[in-house]
Amino acid sequence: MKHVFLLKSEGTTHSFLPTIHKIMKGYDYDIHISQYPNHVISIMKEYRTPVRVYAVGGDGFMNQVVQALVHTKHEMVVIPYGTGNDFSRYVNNGVKKAEDVLRESLQWHAQRIDTVKMNDLYYINSGCFGIDAAIANHVHDVVNVPFIPESKSYILSILRNIKSYDFNYVTIKSNQQVLYEGQVTLCAINNGHYYGGGFEITPQASLTDGYLDLVILEKIHKFNAPYYIRHILTRTLSNIKKTHTFKVQACDVYCHCSGNFDGEEILSHHYHFEINAGSLSLVCQRVL
Repeated sequence: MKHVFLLKSEGTTHSFLPTIHKIMKGYDYDIHISQYPNHVISIMKEYRTPVRVYAVGGDGFMNQVVQALVHTKHEMVVIPYGTGNDFSRYVNNGVKKAEDVLRESLQWHAQRIDTVKMNDLYYINSGCFGIDAAIANHVHDVVNVPFIPESKSYILSILRNIKSYDFNYVTIKSNQQVLYEGQVTLCAINNGHYYGGGFEITPQASLTDGYLDLVILEKIHKFNAPYYIRHILTRTLSNIKKTHTFKVQACDVYCHCSGNFDGEEILSHHYHFEINAGSLSLVCQRVL
Protein backbone atom coordinates (compact mmCIF):
# COMPACT_ATOMS: atom_id res chain seq x y z
CA MET A 1 0.00 0.00 0.00
CA LYS A 2 1.25 3.48 -0.84
CA HIS A 3 1.92 5.94 1.99
CA VAL A 4 0.80 9.57 1.72
CA PHE A 5 1.94 12.27 4.15
CA LEU A 6 -0.16 15.41 4.58
CA LEU A 7 1.31 18.43 6.37
CA LYS A 8 -0.08 21.92 6.84
CA SER A 9 1.90 24.77 5.33
CA GLU A 10 2.16 26.88 8.49
CA GLY A 11 3.60 25.90 11.85
CA THR A 12 6.50 23.62 12.69
CA THR A 13 5.48 20.46 10.83
CA HIS A 14 8.14 21.05 8.16
CA SER A 15 10.77 20.15 10.73
CA PHE A 16 9.34 16.62 10.64
CA LEU A 17 10.33 16.09 6.99
CA PRO A 18 13.83 14.70 7.73
CA THR A 19 12.26 12.18 10.12
CA ILE A 20 9.81 11.06 7.43
CA HIS A 21 12.62 10.51 4.92
CA LYS A 22 14.68 8.58 7.48
CA ILE A 23 11.94 6.23 8.68
CA MET A 24 10.26 5.72 5.28
CA LYS A 25 13.45 4.81 3.43
CA GLY A 26 12.59 1.87 1.19
CA TYR A 27 8.83 2.56 1.28
CA ASP A 28 6.69 4.00 -1.50
CA TYR A 29 5.52 7.38 -0.19
CA ASP A 30 4.43 10.86 -1.24
CA ILE A 31 4.49 14.12 0.73
CA HIS A 32 1.99 16.93 0.23
CA ILE A 33 1.83 20.34 1.89
CA SER A 34 -1.69 21.67 2.42
CA GLN A 35 -1.72 25.31 1.28
CA TYR A 36 -5.31 26.42 1.91
CA PRO A 37 -8.62 25.27 3.45
CA ASN A 38 -9.99 22.12 1.76
CA HIS A 39 -6.72 21.62 -0.13
CA VAL A 40 -6.49 18.16 1.45
CA ILE A 41 -9.71 17.16 -0.32
CA SER A 42 -8.24 18.18 -3.68
CA ILE A 43 -5.01 16.33 -2.94
CA MET A 44 -6.78 13.09 -2.04
CA LYS A 45 -8.77 13.12 -5.30
CA GLU A 46 -5.49 12.15 -6.99
CA TYR A 47 -5.56 8.76 -5.25
CA ARG A 48 -8.11 6.42 -6.80
CA THR A 49 -6.99 3.27 -4.94
CA PRO A 50 -6.69 2.92 -1.14
CA VAL A 51 -3.59 4.49 0.46
CA ARG A 52 -2.37 4.96 4.02
CA VAL A 53 -2.57 8.66 4.90
CA TYR A 54 -0.53 10.31 7.67
CA ALA A 55 -2.06 13.48 9.13
CA VAL A 56 0.92 15.37 10.56
CA GLY A 57 -0.37 18.14 12.81
CA GLY A 58 -2.74 18.90 15.65
CA ASP A 59 -6.43 18.14 16.13
CA GLY A 60 -7.47 20.95 13.76
CA PHE A 61 -5.43 19.64 10.85
CA MET A 62 -6.54 16.10 11.61
CA ASN A 63 -10.08 17.38 11.19
CA GLN A 64 -9.25 18.64 7.68
CA VAL A 65 -7.89 15.22 6.74
CA VAL A 66 -10.99 13.47 8.09
CA GLN A 67 -13.18 15.46 5.67
CA ALA A 68 -11.25 13.89 2.77
CA LEU A 69 -11.13 10.31 4.10
CA VAL A 70 -14.56 9.69 5.64
CA HIS A 71 -16.62 7.09 3.76
CA THR A 72 -13.55 5.95 1.76
CA LYS A 73 -11.24 2.93 1.95
CA HIS A 74 -8.17 5.08 2.63
CA GLU A 75 -6.48 4.51 5.99
CA MET A 76 -5.53 7.31 8.40
CA VAL A 77 -2.64 7.57 10.86
CA VAL A 78 -2.66 10.50 13.31
CA ILE A 79 0.86 11.88 13.82
CA PRO A 80 0.78 14.19 16.91
CA TYR A 81 2.37 17.50 15.97
CA GLY A 82 0.03 20.10 17.44
CA THR A 83 -1.11 21.77 20.65
CA GLY A 84 -3.56 19.33 22.20
CA ASN A 85 -3.19 16.00 20.39
CA ASP A 86 -6.09 14.67 22.49
CA PHE A 87 -7.19 12.07 19.97
CA SER A 88 -3.70 10.76 19.28
CA ARG A 89 -3.01 10.43 23.00
CA TYR A 90 -5.88 7.97 23.33
CA VAL A 91 -5.82 5.90 20.12
CA ASN A 92 -2.01 5.59 20.07
CA ASN A 93 -2.14 4.26 23.63
CA GLY A 94 0.15 6.86 25.15
CA VAL A 95 2.79 6.87 22.40
CA LYS A 96 3.44 10.61 22.45
CA LYS A 97 6.37 11.40 20.18
CA ALA A 98 5.57 11.91 16.51
CA GLU A 99 8.67 9.97 15.46
CA ASP A 100 7.67 6.98 17.61
CA VAL A 101 4.11 6.99 16.31
CA LEU A 102 5.31 6.97 12.71
CA ARG A 103 7.84 4.20 13.24
CA GLU A 104 5.51 1.97 15.25
CA SER A 105 2.47 2.61 13.03
CA LEU A 106 4.15 0.72 10.19
CA GLN A 107 3.27 -2.42 12.18
CA TRP A 108 -0.25 -1.38 13.16
CA HIS A 109 -3.45 -2.40 11.40
CA ALA A 110 -6.48 -0.34 10.36
CA GLN A 111 -9.77 -0.48 12.24
CA ARG A 112 -13.13 0.91 11.18
CA ILE A 113 -14.37 3.59 13.58
CA ASP A 114 -17.38 5.87 13.84
CA THR A 115 -17.40 9.52 12.88
CA VAL A 116 -19.81 12.28 13.86
CA LYS A 117 -21.46 14.46 11.24
CA MET A 118 -22.29 17.92 12.59
CA ASN A 119 -24.24 19.86 9.95
CA ASP A 120 -21.81 19.59 6.98
CA LEU A 121 -18.69 18.88 9.04
CA TYR A 122 -17.33 15.52 10.18
CA TYR A 123 -15.32 15.01 13.36
CA ILE A 124 -14.03 11.96 15.19
CA ASN A 125 -13.23 13.00 18.74
CA SER A 126 -14.89 15.90 20.52
CA GLY A 127 -17.43 18.64 20.01
CA CYS A 128 -18.24 21.15 22.75
CA PHE A 129 -20.17 24.24 23.76
CA GLY A 130 -19.60 26.23 26.90
CA ILE A 131 -16.46 27.45 28.60
CA ASP A 132 -14.61 24.44 27.20
CA ALA A 133 -15.41 25.61 23.66
CA ALA A 134 -14.48 29.21 24.51
CA ILE A 135 -11.07 28.06 25.72
CA ALA A 136 -10.54 25.72 22.76
CA ASN A 137 -11.50 28.44 20.27
CA HIS A 138 -8.89 30.79 21.72
CA VAL A 139 -6.22 28.33 22.84
CA HIS A 140 -3.65 29.97 20.55
CA ASP A 141 -4.39 33.41 21.99
CA VAL A 142 -2.87 32.45 25.33
CA VAL A 143 0.85 32.10 25.83
CA ASN A 144 1.73 28.86 27.62
CA VAL A 145 3.01 29.29 31.16
CA PRO A 146 6.68 28.21 31.36
CA PHE A 147 7.35 24.94 33.23
CA ILE A 148 3.62 24.29 33.61
CA PRO A 149 2.29 21.08 31.92
CA GLU A 150 -0.32 21.62 29.24
CA SER A 151 -3.12 20.02 31.26
CA LYS A 152 -2.35 22.29 34.20
CA SER A 153 -2.28 25.30 31.86
CA TYR A 154 -5.78 24.33 30.74
CA ILE A 155 -6.93 24.32 34.36
CA LEU A 156 -5.46 27.78 34.84
CA SER A 157 -7.29 28.87 31.69
CA ILE A 158 -10.60 27.62 33.09
CA LEU A 159 -10.08 29.48 36.34
CA ARG A 160 -9.09 32.64 34.46
CA ASN A 161 -11.94 32.53 31.92
CA ILE A 162 -14.79 31.47 34.16
CA LYS A 163 -14.76 34.89 35.82
CA SER A 164 -16.08 36.47 32.62
CA TYR A 165 -17.95 33.49 31.19
CA ASP A 166 -21.67 34.18 30.54
CA PHE A 167 -22.92 30.55 30.74
CA ASN A 168 -24.41 29.87 27.33
CA TYR A 169 -28.05 28.81 27.11
CA VAL A 170 -28.58 25.63 25.10
CA THR A 171 -31.46 23.37 24.17
CA ILE A 172 -30.64 19.77 23.27
CA LYS A 173 -33.19 17.48 21.67
CA SER A 174 -33.11 13.86 20.51
CA ASN A 175 -35.98 11.92 18.94
CA GLN A 176 -38.16 15.01 19.39
CA GLN A 177 -37.63 14.93 23.15
CA VAL A 178 -35.83 17.63 25.14
CA LEU A 179 -32.79 16.14 26.84
CA TYR A 180 -31.64 19.39 28.42
CA GLU A 181 -32.58 23.05 28.37
CA GLY A 182 -30.78 25.76 30.30
CA GLN A 183 -27.43 27.41 30.91
CA VAL A 184 -24.30 25.27 30.79
CA THR A 185 -20.80 25.41 32.14
CA LEU A 186 -19.54 22.49 30.07
CA CYS A 187 -21.28 20.72 27.23
CA ALA A 188 -19.46 17.97 25.30
CA ILE A 189 -20.83 15.84 22.47
CA ASN A 190 -18.11 13.28 22.02
CA ASN A 191 -17.12 10.22 20.07
CA GLY A 192 -13.80 9.82 21.89
CA HIS A 193 -12.62 10.14 25.49
CA TYR A 194 -10.39 13.19 25.75
CA TYR A 195 -10.43 16.92 25.13
CA GLY A 196 -8.81 20.09 26.43
CA GLY A 197 -5.22 18.86 26.52
CA GLY A 198 -5.86 15.60 28.33
CA PHE A 199 -9.15 15.73 30.24
CA GLU A 200 -11.00 12.41 29.98
CA ILE A 201 -14.39 14.07 29.96
CA THR A 202 -16.31 11.07 28.54
CA PRO A 203 -14.54 7.96 29.87
CA GLN A 204 -17.49 5.77 28.89
CA ALA A 205 -17.29 6.71 25.19
CA SER A 206 -16.38 4.26 22.44
CA LEU A 207 -15.26 4.95 18.88
CA THR A 208 -17.02 1.83 17.65
CA ASP A 209 -20.32 1.57 19.55
CA GLY A 210 -22.48 3.62 17.17
CA TYR A 211 -23.38 6.24 19.79
CA LEU A 212 -22.62 9.83 20.71
CA ASP A 213 -21.72 10.48 24.36
CA LEU A 214 -23.08 13.69 25.87
CA VAL A 215 -21.98 15.22 29.15
CA ILE A 216 -23.51 18.49 30.35
CA LEU A 217 -22.57 20.42 33.47
CA GLU A 218 -25.22 22.95 34.47
CA LYS A 219 -24.43 26.51 35.45
CA ILE A 220 -22.33 26.51 38.60
CA HIS A 221 -21.28 29.12 41.10
CA LYS A 222 -17.98 30.47 39.84
CA PHE A 223 -16.34 30.22 43.24
CA ASN A 224 -16.99 26.45 43.18
CA ALA A 225 -15.02 25.90 39.96
CA PRO A 226 -12.10 24.11 41.72
CA TYR A 227 -14.55 21.57 43.16
CA TYR A 228 -15.81 20.64 39.68
CA ILE A 229 -12.33 20.65 38.17
CA ARG A 230 -11.32 18.07 40.76
CA HIS A 231 -14.18 15.83 39.64
CA ILE A 232 -13.15 16.26 36.00
CA LEU A 233 -9.58 15.27 36.85
CA THR A 234 -10.75 12.21 38.80
CA ARG A 235 -13.27 11.16 36.10
CA THR A 236 -16.15 11.44 38.59
CA LEU A 237 -17.99 14.39 37.02
CA SER A 238 -20.93 12.14 36.12
CA ASN A 239 -21.52 11.47 39.83
CA ILE A 240 -22.43 15.10 40.50
CA LYS A 241 -26.08 16.14 40.66
CA LYS A 242 -25.58 19.04 38.24
CA THR A 243 -24.17 16.72 35.56
CA HIS A 244 -26.30 15.07 32.87
CA THR A 245 -25.06 12.25 30.62
CA PHE A 246 -26.71 10.67 27.59
CA LYS A 247 -25.94 8.17 24.83
CA VAL A 248 -27.74 8.92 21.56
CA GLN A 249 -27.33 8.23 17.86
CA ALA A 250 -28.46 11.72 16.84
CA CYS A 251 -29.36 15.00 18.49
CA ASP A 252 -29.93 18.70 17.82
CA VAL A 253 -28.42 21.60 19.72
CA TYR A 254 -29.96 25.08 19.60
CA CYS A 255 -27.92 27.97 20.97
CA HIS A 256 -26.46 31.37 20.08
CA CYS A 257 -22.80 30.54 20.53
CA SER A 258 -20.00 28.94 18.60
CA GLY A 259 -18.78 25.41 19.22
CA ASN A 260 -15.45 23.70 18.77
CA PHE A 261 -15.20 20.44 16.87
CA ASP A 262 -11.78 18.77 16.88
CA GLY A 263 -10.11 22.16 16.77
CA GLU A 264 -12.50 23.79 14.28
CA GLU A 265 -14.64 26.71 15.46
CA ILE A 266 -18.12 26.76 13.94
CA LEU A 267 -20.84 29.34 14.57
CA SER A 268 -24.47 28.43 13.96
CA HIS A 269 -27.82 28.61 15.73
CA HIS A 270 -28.78 25.01 15.01
CA TYR A 271 -26.32 22.11 15.18
CA HIS A 272 -27.45 18.68 14.03
CA PHE A 273 -25.36 15.70 15.15
CA GLU A 274 -25.56 12.14 13.90
CA ILE A 275 -23.28 9.15 14.24
CA ASN A 276 -21.82 7.52 11.13
CA ALA A 277 -20.95 3.99 12.20
CA GLY A 278 -17.78 2.44 10.76
CA SER A 279 -17.20 5.30 8.35
CA LEU A 280 -13.42 5.76 8.71
CA SER A 281 -10.39 3.44 8.67
CA LEU A 282 -8.02 4.39 11.48
CA VAL A 283 -4.56 2.93 12.00
CA CYS A 284 -3.72 2.98 15.69
CA GLN A 285 -2.00 1.09 18.49
CA ARG A 286 -5.03 0.57 20.72
CA VAL A 287 -7.54 -2.17 19.94
CA LEU A 288 -10.86 -0.28 19.76
